[in-house]
Amino acid sequence: TGHVPTLADLEMFADALQPATPEQLVRRNQEAREYATHLQETVASRIDFKTYVPQKQLQNFTLDRKYLGNPSDPLHPYLDLHFGRTAVGNQAFEFTMAEFRDDTRLSTSHCGVGSPEFRLPENRCTVWFTSGGGTLVYSTYASTRFDRPPTRIVINYSADVHKVTKEEMQEFIDSFVEVPAASIK
Repeated sequence: TGHVPTLADLEMFADALQPATPEQLVRRNQEAREYATHLQETVASRIDFKTYVPQKQLQNFTLDRKYLGNPSDPLHPYLDLHFGRTAVGNQAFEFTMAEFRDDTRLSTSHCGVGSPEFRLPENRCTVWFTSGGGTLVYSTYASTRFDRPPTRIVINYSADVHKVTKEEMQEFIDSFVEVPAASIK
């Protein structure tokens, strides 16, 4: 889906290469490390959505990691929440959740993107229920999704696979409260 370089592009790139001294290469490497450090230190200032953290547990899962990041585009970070528990037999023992901005509204005919890194739409989306707090909750086979504008929250957790009830999920979703992005470490 991206730009595929042509032979002319490659020739132009090769012609633009210039010799560099070892000192120049070391300095460029240091500048790249400094820039990466700057991105990590200022990640909370670059988000364009509200960040939410749930206050309730879901089937004994606990929130064990929360961080702002986006490996494919560090200039547009998103909130990644990881939940874990002790494995029981062959049951799932972890799930993740992404919070990010996506201007495509959720609907029964188009669920919106499931990941800020992979902008592929999920079209097999249906409304599961409306929470007590008035949030429309959508479901696919592999995820549960809802919007708290301007935030899209996608839980990689399936009602079918994990056998979660609507009541359990409703309580979990209504427990999300906004937190400052800078407080997420």
